[in-house]
Amino acid sequence: MPDIEIELAAGRYRVEQKLGSGPRTVVYAAHDTLLDAPRALKLIRAGERDELEVRQRFLTEARVLARVTHANVVRMFDYLHDEEHGPVLVMERARGVLRDVAPVWPLPPRRAAEVADQVLAGLGVLHGLGVVHRDLRIDNLLWGSSGHVLLSDLSSSRLSSETRLFHTQPGDELGLALNVAPEARFEPSKATAQSDLYSVGSLMFTLLTGQAPPDLSLSFMSDRVLEPLPEPFRPIVQRATAHEPAQRYASAGAMRQALQHLG
Repeated sequence: MPDIEIELAAGRYRVEQKLGSGPRTVVYAAHDTLLDAPRALKLIRAGERDELEVRQRFLTEARVLARVTHANVVRMFDYLHDEEHGPVLVMERARGVLRDVAPVWPLPPRRAAEVADQVLAGLGVLHGLGVVHRDLRIDNLLWGSSGHVLLSDLSSSRLSSETRLFHTQPGDELGLALNVAPEARFEPSKATAQSDLYSVGSLMFTLLTGQAPPDLSLSFMSDRVLEPLPEPFRPIVQRATAHEPAQRYASAGAMRQALQHLG
């Protein structure tokens, strides 16, 4: 049961259980009583609702999701303001976090390549809209109800046309340190599309090994960093996580092509 009883939008959305939470937000499984459909509701924690920066990030996520319709990006149905609980994102309800619902973990190589391909497909659409995700990590990959992998949690994303909505300062922390490209670890404002591709490389390490990644940007100094990976994946992960952004893949599409050549 949820830690608080919630009905939103004059009782239209009935909360069923808590799905997960972060430092600033909480996500609930809910039912849309008007459309008789399952939904996920994302809310700002009670103690954070008056923080302007938190509300700006929340609105940025909604504006990004409003621009995207793609099988590999979590779908948003509505953005509303509840009188008691503040702003609410109404989203599709997934089966769960990929790591928790995968039948085998870590993933077999072929399945890991399929997941990475879907992540890159969704990422390519975001990048095409001028959006940098900036928080790609294993806990932000969902398994959708249709069997697709979904990118979620775009609260740290940057929409290039609306940078005024999200201001980052040196020292801000996004994601998990070694999932983040070197250039963005201490200055998230420097994150680019190539920074997201670095994170995909680190995700692949976790998908294939079940372990948190080491500092993969050091693989150019020692091949031993990549030894836990199946050999065909090593050059792909090495290029994606090159220390210099210019040495990484030029785009999500280019990295997808490299994966597809694995056969």
